[in-house]
Order: sequence, then structure tokens, then C-alpha cells
Amino acid sequence: ATLIALFSIRAVSGAEFAFASLALLPVIWSAWVTGRAGGWVMALLASATWIAGDLASDREFSSPSVPWLNGLVHALMYLLVATLAAELQGLLRREHDRATRDELTGLLNRRHFLDAGQLEVARAIRHKRRLTVLFMDLDHFKQLNDSQGHHAGDEALKAVAQSLLSSVRSTDLVARLGGDEFAAMLVEVDQEGGSMAVQRLAATANAALSAYPSLSVSVGAARFADPTPPLADMLGAADLLMYRAKQAGSGSLVVEDFPASGFDVA
Repeated sequence: ATLIALFSIRAVSGAEFAFASLALLPVIWSAWVTGRAGGWVMALLASATWIAGDLASDREFSSPSVPWLNGLVHALMYLLVATLAAELQGLLRREHDRATRDELTGLLNRRHFLDAGQLEVARAIRHKRRLTVLFMDLDHFKQLNDSQGHHAGDEALKAVAQSLLSSVRSTDLVARLGGDEFAAMLVEVDQEGGSMAVQRLAATANAALSAYPSLSVSVGAARFADPTPPLADMLGAADLLMYRAKQAGSGSLVVEDFPASGFDVA
């Protein structure tokens, strides 16, 4: 719409009014939203609009090449601005990822998981919805690092992370808390659906370690009908259930419900 308006003004006014800087708005917006390629396409469209407006006007130029030279100059300027806008957007996105994502696995880091999780707890309280919090820990992970090196350990962590992402919805939260510890929060799940989701998540995580027969994942899942405790306490409850799972045997899953009337996992 902006480019059409600029073309109309340019053509009707006899190419007296430029407003060239206004064409930067759609160029910057396109580069910011769609990236460098989209910004470049919009930059070329903007410069083509400039040329078309000059050619459609009644203005007489000193040379027939003037409208084309003007268009070329504007194309170079718009392309430069589109490139800078796309680079800035990419830089901000990378900085955001560094602040909120675990560098190795791409999952949420501990800090962002706690911040985002607390918002989900508040939302669950407001809408009276259930929450399930999971704590996961790799069994025999140190032995893998000692016997095959940290590269093998990193690959195992990434395999588990990808399995967790494939097992949850986009609205759920999944994080690497540090080391070989992971956490997840399943939001807006009923008791039956939550049970199936927890079992699927645990099974998928263990299956992801098929290349490392010595490894498995112990999972503790705390399901809250009334998620009023602070998130740190909810995560602590899931952590204790995870230790129960380890005591039951490597790769085990322990699930417990926490109604509104109680919060004791001792």
C-alpha cells in the first residue's frame, strides 16, 4: 500500500515529490519479519516503483536514462538498509536465544524455565487448570563421560533433548537445568491425557538412548490438581519422585498426584 501510494504521488505530481525515505518503511518491515531475502525483494520493488513513477509522470528529464539511474541509486540504498535491518534482527534474536536457551541442546535454560513456568502456574491458578511437572536425570551418565569422553556425553544429551521436544506440545515447557538434568511442564492436561503424555515422554527419552546401552532416564512426574505451591516447590517434588524412580531401577518412572489438600512427598 505504501509503495502504491508513493507511485501515485510520484506520477501525478510530475515527479516533483520524492518521499523516497517513506519507501524505507516497507523495506525495513519486510527485512525484519522475513529476513534478508524478503527485504531485498521489497527493496527491488521499492526501486521499481520509483522508476515506474518517473516514467509515468509528464516530467521531462535531461536524459532518458535519468529515471533508471535514480532507480539504481535508490535500489542500492534500499538493499543496504534491508541488509542492515535483517542483520540487526538476527543479532537480537541470537542474543535472546543466548539469554533463554541452553547452548548445547537448544532447550530452555534453568532461569528462563523458572520464569516462564511461574507464569504458567499463575495462569493455571487463574483458570483452575492442572499442571504436571517432570524432573529427569540420566542414569550412569558419568560412566559414559569417563569411558567414551565428553563428546559422547554431549551427543547423548542432545539426543534426549530432541526426544523431549518431539514428545511435547508447543505450549509445554522443556528445559535442561544443567548437567544431565532436564525438566518439563505440561500445561492444561487432564488426568488421563497427562498420564499418557508422561509415559510417552519417558519412553521416548529412553528410546533416544538406544545408541548408549548403559544409559537410561529416570523420571519423576508430579501432577497438581491445584497448582498453588511455588514452582520451585513443585519442581522439588518432581525431583524427589525422580530419586524414587532411581531407587526403583534405572529408567523407571514414578508419578504422583498432589491434590489441593496436600503437598508432601517425603
